[in-house]
Amino acid sequence: MLTIDPASLGALAVQLAKVDAAQLAVSDAIDTLEAAANAATANPDKEPARLACVQALRAASGEYNDELIDLAEDVRVALYGEAEDGDEE
Repeated sequence: MLTIDPASLGALAVQLAKVDAAQLAVSDAIDTLEAAANAATANPDKEPARLACVQALRAASGEYNDELIDLAEDVRVALYGEAEDGDEE
């Protein structure tokens, strides 16, 4: 039977919350980008706003990917323990 240290489980819960928050930021950025794109179509002066939304989306997407990597590492540690020297790649 697999057992996970309660502290590791708590750390995993924190990482899951970070991943959820990052995904929400990506979703919000996509919604904002779509609205800005629609406005830019009707009014070419809105292009700077659309570009700002694209930048926000890229930043949120990068943060989401970073949080997923951290989550995967935390899950690995929770399941298998810390890597010993020479085991990390």
